[in-house]
Amino acid sequence: MKEEYIKNIETHKEVLNALPKNNEKNLKTYKTKVSELKETYEKDLTEIIEEISKRNKQYLSIKPYEQSIQITEQLKQIKPNLIIINDNNSPYEKSNLDIILYKLCHYYTIELEEVNDNIMKAIAIFKQANINLEISDFTYSYYSYIYMNKLLSTDISNKSYLEEFKTFFENIYWKCPNIIYHIALNFKYLYYQYQKKFTEYYDKIKHNLIENKTKEIYQNLLKNSEELIENSKYNIINNFINNKYNITDYTSDKVNKIKENLYDNEEMPLTDIINLSHILYEYKVYLSLNYLIIDIKNIYNEKDKYKDIYLKTKKEIIKKEKSLFKENKKIQKLISKNKIKKLNYYNNLINSQIIELTKLYEELEKNYFKEKVSKLNESSTILDILELSLSNYNYLIELTKEKDMVIEEELLKISNITYYPYINLINNIWIKDEKDIPLIIIDKYNLIGFKLTKEMLEEDNINTLINNINIIILAELMKKNNITENQIKFIKESNSILKSIK
Repeated sequence: MKEEYIKNIETHKEVLNALPKNNEKNLKTYKTKVSELKETYEKDLTEIIEEISKRNKQYLSIKPYEQSIQITEQLKQIKPNLIIINDNNSPYEKSNLDIILYKLCHYYTIELEEVNDNIMKAIAIFKQANINLEISDFTYSYYSYIYMNKLLSTDISNKSYLEEFKTFFENIYWKCPNIIYHIALNFKYLYYQYQKKFTEYYDKIKHNLIENKTKEIYQNLLKNSEELIENSKYNIINNFINNKYNITDYTSDKVNKIKENLYDNEEMPLTDIINLSHILYEYKVYLSLNYLIIDIKNIYNEKDKYKDIYLKTKKEIIKKEKSLFKENKKIQKLISKNKIKKLNYYNNLINSQIIELTKLYEELEKNYFKEKVSKLNESSTILDILELSLSNYNYLIELTKEKDMVIEEELLKISNITYYPYINLINNIWIKDEKDIPLIIIDKYNLIGFKLTKEMLEEDNINTLINNINIIILAELMKKNNITENQIKFIKESNSILKSIK
């Protein structure tokens, strides 16, 4: 039809070119013919655009599965609970105090408003555990009391408070540059004072979550979500529209060539191909987290050094805090007697003690993690190592900084693989194992007709292999959903046309 229409256009061009235009009468005839043809083609264009629009709407009328949206929402709600049921996490980590207080101790990387927001979040965490903090709890130093007294009497929901608060902070900062450290340590001190209450609170929640089989529910939801996404016509089409996939990679010739390179059977069962994609994803993540696994293995290999180090550091902190509070009482007496001259001297003394305590608390958190690692044993798996790493934000952020990685990306990666519902590798590799993992994968899948090689599974090549496997899977799902190359091309081209005429 297209060829016939183009042929008509060429014929009309020839007719127009053949018409004489040498006098007024002929020119009028010529213009009338042009006008008629213009009207015809404009009518044709309108009809074509209407038809394009109609077909475009028809293809795009498919909606996402309602169940898929519900599952996504359920996963978001359940995921924070996985932290609570992780046996490696103390209430300090389960409550997210570790992350909030880490940010406070690194306040120089954030704005004053965020500092105050984090302080209020920490107070809310205590309140959640039925611990109502008051201004009298913030006596770690004279200036921590002054700051918290000001903050707790300010309505920070009204952002206009910031200007006045910045002036207040400016004045107090030059007298005590480490004021935010003082407040962060005050919270750490309070956590250990109320540790029993925190433990009781989170043990109760954990018991209920385990009773309700939270982890199993989460992993089943992940499976259901993957199946729905894979079989969703809406997702497949929209991924092409949004350029996540390129339709030129899914021509029959290209897909068949990939198949020929990967397996002998003309029609490999789709379930086998999907299973291979799961194991390749797991292996790829394992390779990318090798830096973390090696680091924890190194700590484990020196485990004898870390016996009872946490308790030793804790005792040292308690001893130094007793001395600190004695000095604080002297300051209170000086204030009550209006002896301001000696105030700066004692505040300086206290600041030096708090700097020492800051280092000790950092050491305490490191030692807590090292002691946890030292309690692993030869039957511990790579999965155990990854679950343990999730329990200590301070350890992870310092390691990722050292490796020039983004903590949020690494946390997400570790969390995703730890709760991945198709795990077969990392839960079967022991801490002392020297298994040839690529060979294990190759032997398993080549037995059923694949043609995998060690070269394909090398770190530089595994993405190509995964991509090729995913192309085969998607090509099969396109067939199942009656999605053709021409349909995708039409949708993309029609979107472009309709957008240009708006």
